[in-house]
Amino acid sequence: MDKNNYTIKEVEKVVDIFSEYNNIRDAYEYYKGLKNFLDNSDLKQLDPKLYSDYYNYLIRLKFLVLNFFDDWEDIEELLKNHFEVIYKIKYYDLWSKIKLNLLIIPDLNKRDEIKSILKNVLLACSRKIIDSEKYKEVEGLPTTVMEWLKDFIVNLGIDKIDHLKKVQYLTNSKNVIKLDESDKGKLKILFDLYEKLGLSSNTPDGFENDVPMVINGKNIIYTQGQAEEISPKVMDLIKSIKISSEEPIIKAEGEEIEDINKLKEIANKYPPGSLERKGIEEEIRKLEVRSEK
Repeated sequence: MDKNNYTIKEVEKVVDIFSEYNNIRDAYEYYKGLKNFLDNSDLKQLDPKLYSDYYNYLIRLKFLVLNFFDDWEDIEELLKNHFEVIYKIKYYDLWSKIKLNLLIIPDLNKRDEIKSILKNVLLACSRKIIDSEKYKEVEGLPTTVMEWLKDFIVNLGIDKIDHLKKVQYLTNSKNVIKLDESDKGKLKILFDLYEKLGLSSNTPDGFENDVPMVINGKNIIYTQGQAEEISPKVMDLIKSIKISSEEPIIKAEGEEIEDINKLKEIANKYPPGSLERKGIEEEIRKLEVRSEK
């Protein structure tokens, strides 16, 4: 029996909690419950405004649990019709979600096809990400995903992005310079995503898999064109997690949840954004997705 009340205050609170702790397993269960609640209510007819508020939170949840959707058309639809929602989700990293879905595809050419489709979805996306009313005195300012990407391409070209030119664009462009820091941050997220989708998985810069290696006796993790040194202790920890997640033994649901909770406890000991935490959290996501399918 579903014990959730689905009041709008409850929904708002739990979405923030799921996002802060990257709790996608519980977020997916809540998403299914909320969707069922809306599908079986007359709220859309009785109170369209309230229904719209609920629906917006449903979309946020769907973005959070992106890794439970293996149909790329679902992801395309989200980007096309709701891209601006990613800026309303605390601590959200869209690329990490897309990357994890790409990692389960062994065919690198297929990955490139998917990234090309998503890139073209963004290029045609008419969703507004900059509030025109906020800058109503600024004439001709781009406001949609499509308009900003066009401005970006005009200034930097369609080939591989020159990072120095990108920095100059983000700091000196006649359009970007008119924005406040919050809106500049939105553009950086968009442009970073666009750039990553444009890199072939068949190249070192675009290959999504983390590759551990030893160079001159040092443990290195090579990720999309960047190499980062890690301590032997952390390397052993990540290896142990990978071994655990790849075991073919079928576990009872309670045991599997216990394993995931233990890994979350370990991850919480490291600062957000640290290499150690990111490595552990990626393995947690894989376990959660695997256990749901």
